Formats: sequence, structure tokens, C-alpha cells
Amino acid sequence: MLVYTAIIVLHAVLVKLILQLIIRNLLSFVGKEAHMTEQMIVDAAKLFKKRVKDGLFDRDMTQRDLANAVGVTEAVLSLAINTYAINKQSREVRAKVRKLLDIQDI
Repeated sequence: MLVYTAIIVLHAVLVKLILQLIIRNLLSFVGKEAHMTEQMIVDAAKLFKKRVKDGLFDRDMTQRDLANAVGVTEAVLSLAINTYAINKQSREVRAKVRKLLDIQDI
């Protein structure tokens, strides 16, 4: 009877350890995926910012000219271009900038 009890306790401990390892691995995987996604957003934002600056240079425009063409203030345009803001206004401004400067792949 003592051996049987020891086997049950050992089984319970092993199951608990296995579940902890599985959970730890899943959390680690989810964390890596979240970091990769965040890094992709940062990279895309940097590329967009560069494309906007290149587009302005090619057209001999200033950021003020672009803001006027898009119909927003310079501050709103700067926020949309220079930050990773995902609010509705910033998304709409970026869409207008893409169309105006013919930025299609970002």
C-alpha cells in the first residue's frame, strides 16, 4: 500500500512539473511572437518615415506643405509620421500621405 501511495504522489508531482514546463514554453513562445510583431511595426514605421522624407525631397516639399496638402496641422502630420500611433486620425493621415506621395508597399 505504501508503494502504491508513493507512485500516486510521484505521478502527481511529475504531471505538475510537465504542465509547468508546457506553460513556461508557451509563454516564452507568445512573448517572442509579440516581440517580433512589435519589431515589425517599428521597422515599418521607420521605413514609412524614410519614404515620406524621400518623397518630400523628390518633390521639393516641406512637411508644412505636406500638412497643408493633406489638410491637417503640422503637429498632427508629425505625430502620424514620427510615432507609432495607431489611432484613427493617424491611420487616416498616413493613408492620405501614402496616396499623395505614391507610397504603395508600406
